[in-house]
Amino acid sequence: MVLRGDPALERTELARERTVLAWQRNRLSELTVLLGITGVGIVVSRFYPEYLFLGGSVVFLALLGMAYTAYHYL
Repeated sequence: MVLRGDPALERTELARERTVLAWQRNRLSELTVLLGITGVGIVVSRFYPEYLFLGGSVVFLALLGMAYTAYHYL
């Protein structure tokens, strides 16, 4: 039986909140990395026309990764 003010219940709630915050930080980190990769692909496509297909592929894969990450965490 769990009563209000129970220290074990409070620790459980705090642990749950920390877990949620950690997941949010991880999601932000993953999306930041994927956004950076997208930028690299755009720069490669724009300034190195001979690597247009490579840059487009990098952008596509990074956007696919962002979509998967957003879907996975929502």
